[in-house]
Amino acid sequence: MQNQINKKGIFRNILFSLGGVDLWPNLKPMEAIIYLVIFILIYFVPTFVGWEHKQNAAIVCLNIFLGWTFIGWVVALVWALTENE
Repeated sequence: MQNQINKKGIFRNILFSLGGVDLWPNLKPMEAIIYLVIFILIYFVPTFVGWEHKQNAAIVCLNIFLGWTFIGWVVALVWALTENE
């Protein structure tokens, strides 16, 4: 059996395929882009909230490198919400 490239687009295949299984077969490319933008905005909420924080670089690094664990995301958000001293 030959591997065939899905004709719906390589962008969709990269984002929404896991082990050759199409996770959302009826998702249109524009919907995929919208969901991706929403995900990125939610992911970087701690960065946006802590932008004026004294230690904003550390908050950004924590969010980028550990935000995917959800615990790191919550810690970054709590840190961003603390007062500058």
